[in-house]
Amino acid sequence: MESLATRCNMRILFLLVISTLIFINTNAQRIRESSCKDSCRTTKVQCMSSCKRGFLRRLSKQNFLRCFEKCSKTAGACYPRCDCMALVERERKGCDRACDSYPFTSSFDISHCYKECKFDYEAGQKICEAGTMFLHRDLETTIS
Repeated sequence: MESLATRCNMRILFLLVISTLIFINTNAQRIRESSCKDSCRTTKVQCMSSCKRGFLRRLSKQNFLRCFEKCSKTAGACYPRCDCMALVERERKGCDRACDSYPFTSSFDISHCYKECKFDYEAGQKICEAGTMFLHRDLETTIS
């Protein structure tokens, strides 16, 4: 009798640990995404504050508007980069899960799978950082 109760408790404990790990992993990704977007907002606010200070120091209205436009463009480029990085991160996790679940016959095949995931991840990061994610997406739709 005790062994059955112990096994049930162990299963419940195992399920709790797994669900906690999934929750922590999902929450960490949300925090990274929101911190990226928070840094975009901070950059935009700092830029616009600088424009306002310049205007108060007798910056012409035309230069003030140009400064505001520049701030908006800078922030406008930041948000898509954050979305791109979040997408690349999700794709990496999916690739890693595929490597974990595929029935490889050797450790070489497993390590090769992870290397491919890492290569794709780094290439995706470069595309996001360069700001060419829309160009890349447009090329894909043009080709197909």
